[in-house]
Amino acid sequence: MIATRAGLILLGATLLFPLSTERLRFIQLTTPLSVSAEKSHPPYIAFAEAERRADLDEWDLMDRHQSKKLGTDMAEVTPDSAMTLAGDQVLRLETVKITKAEVAAAEALAPSDPEPRAEQGPAVAQLPPHQEEWPQQASTWSEQARQLLSENATKIALQAAANDRAEAASRILLGSGTDENGNIIHKGLDQARVEIHDRANHDLEISGDFRLSGIGYAGETANGHRFEVVRRQEGISQERGEVDVRNNSYRIRVQGRGGDVVVLLKDAQNHLIGEASFRLSNFAMNQGQVRGPELVLIDREDVAGSAVPAYAGLAQNKSIAGLSGTAFSGATGVQTSRNGDFELGNVHRGSFTLLAMTAKDHEKTLTLVPAGFRAKVPLFPKSMITSLKQIVSEQRNMNLNDPAAPVIWGRAELNGKPLAGVRVEAESAGGLNAVYFNQFMIPDASLSATSENGLYSFVGLAPGFHALLARRGEGYFAHQNVVTERGSVSVADLSSKLKTDQVIFRVYDAFTAEPRPARLAHQGVEEELEIPATGVTRVLLPEEHRLSLVNVAPDAPYMPATYTTDDSASYAHFPLIRGDWLNAIRAHMRLDDDPMASTVIGFVPDQGFTAEAVNPGDRARVLYFDSQGRPSAKGEAGGGFVIFGMAPGAREITVFGESTGRVFTRVIAADSQALNVLLFKAD
Repeated sequence: MIATRAGLILLGATLLFPLSTERLRFIQLTTPLSVSAEKSHPPYIAFAEAERRADLDEWDLMDRHQSKKLGTDMAEVTPDSAMTLAGDQVLRLETVKITKAEVAAAEALAPSDPEPRAEQGPAVAQLPPHQEEWPQQASTWSEQARQLLSENATKIALQAAANDRAEAASRILLGSGTDENGNIIHKGLDQARVEIHDRANHDLEISGDFRLSGIGYAGETANGHRFEVVRRQEGISQERGEVDVRNNSYRIRVQGRGGDVVVLLKDAQNHLIGEASFRLSNFAMNQGQVRGPELVLIDREDVAGSAVPAYAGLAQNKSIAGLSGTAFSGATGVQTSRNGDFELGNVHRGSFTLLAMTAKDHEKTLTLVPAGFRAKVPLFPKSMITSLKQIVSEQRNMNLNDPAAPVIWGRAELNGKPLAGVRVEAESAGGLNAVYFNQFMIPDASLSATSENGLYSFVGLAPGFHALLARRGEGYFAHQNVVTERGSVSVADLSSKLKTDQVIFRVYDAFTAEPRPARLAHQGVEEELEIPATGVTRVLLPEEHRLSLVNVAPDAPYMPATYTTDDSASYAHFPLIRGDWLNAIRAHMRLDDDPMASTVIGFVPDQGFTAEAVNPGDRARVLYFDSQGRPSAKGEAGGGFVIFGMAPGAREITVFGESTGRVFTRVIAADSQALNVLLFKAD
């Protein structure tokens, strides 16, 4: 009883530490969007030709932007030190040896080649493939405008009336073809005329200031560092602007309103040093010249942060004894200092890794950490966790005192502040309910939701991958994914925000890039999303650095699969896999179907690569394929890999880029017979 009282005092006095959280709100837009796909190119190039008509004005419809060559901005460089995983902790997958004869035999596995084009004149023949049909579509501006008006007169008239665009800077006026309400009037042969004003009124020039935080800059002459400002949309660079280093300002003129404006600092080898960005959706209604936000470029520490003692009284301690950490699910160490800071470089932004931190007399803390952003990792004294297990065991009349039993710990917050009334559920709880803490920071069996401190916990959940759902009232509040292990405390903060931004979801054939319909279930959406035949929809999500799972169910012959997304990104792509292609690959490798194993498919658009998995299982094998889906001897840019025979459980997949020497990593839930699809694309 003395130990229990001591535990109560211990818990009540020490559980104040900051954690992050958020809220999602979603809408589905059905504005049509047509996509031009070029079958001879991998999907990430084909989608650069997408015609987002729903977002364009009449100028854009008649005067398409000059096409740009797509690809990585990174130069071919050799890193000073390539990252390697500890050999005793990583089971390197056996690579299937592909002979020339096997590659030739596997040609049948690839999707059919594009239909041959009709013979063109010499000038047309020299055009890029996606421009060859342009001369046939319109020889003059007037012909293109007349065709556009003829095909879309009703749509344009109704849209013009609904949006009240009579005074817009660029518009289409339908002579006697419509009345003042936009209704079509048939009076003989309708005539149309086009009135086009200065396009500069539709462009948007954004200027603002930036500053550096923790970054030294001596000028381009001294060290080769340079600044860039660019608009990115769905991972593709669009317009570029100017940076004035004399007064720390940026300026960029953009024609679209989608994506992000990004200011970057790169070194002489084209390696990214610092980055800051903002969403263009904040300026959707602006024209002309506007003032952009001040941007802060921070030192680019890819996986970095601070370990913070959970004891509020020890938070100011300048040293933590015995601090150490690992990343990549324990496969490599991270650099630590006695003040609690940790760092691991050469990891791509958009990666999520399972980070473990330990210290003397503290439990091991596990957390999924996004690359490119500083994280705070709480450290829990062993005595505190022991007391928690004793109290909960007595309250529930069950034995949860196993010293190695996993514990989940987190806080529910709204806009960064603790929130009461939040109920937390675990997908695989096995009958175990969450523990909530009263105003004295003590576990209280009478509580069925969080109190004003927002704290919650799970004691005794099985090791593995768990999806957590938070509700407030009857509605969705937030979600989080967490990995538990024996002898550890896993941190899973549940955060919600009031502010949301538009995010594009795009579904397409993985090898032809043709848009496809599907049913899509995002962890943060209570209702299933119906993706139309255009393959695209838009939702509103808060910008949160959080790993989410998305189940996509397409029509045959495509296979249902689970995808991972980063909720801080302005877009998410879902390449679909044909079942006959995957079965043919399996037959080519002469593999038996393992009912307990899962399959992982990864796409790497930007560079050559090698793929590995941490503890994938003894039967796991990997096969590389090119951009057309044909087996390849190694990882090629625009291609990908297939891992068959992945053992069930939480698994981490790593991709090593040949040109950058950097690592991409994702954590998945490898359920039996499941298909996981990953996209390793560097923005």
